[in-house]
Amino acid sequence: MSVTKDLKKTPNDIYNHILLGKHIVIDHGFSISKDYRVTTIYAHLSEIEKKFLLGDRVVKKGDIVGYVGNSGTKFGSAGYKKGAHLHWELHFEDKNGKYYLGENISQQELIKVSQIIFER
Repeated sequence: MSVTKDLKKTPNDIYNHILLGKHIVIDHGFSISKDYRVTTIYAHLSEIEKKFLLGDRVVKKGDIVGYVGNSGTKFGSAGYKKGAHLHWELHFEDKNGKYYLGENISQQELIKVSQIIFER
């Protein structure tokens, strides 16, 4: 029996602790959108920059946070470098739930937030 099949989605524990591989979550809080807590995820990294520690509070424009890799993938698990890439996600969260890459978010809000994130 497959938990993923039964839930019709990948369970959060499998997704967060296995499939993303080495990853960084940057919590932008409400600094980008007054209506949503915004987080970005940088996943499948080969390495996380050593100067960043769990719970660090500040990431500045131009900071290197990690290096492209394939951790969390079948190639990475087998020790191959094939398939290296950056997996990037944008999440919005409010009292009603968490929305992936703008799901249920207006186009105007999504554009505004994306411009702010990529200008930083």
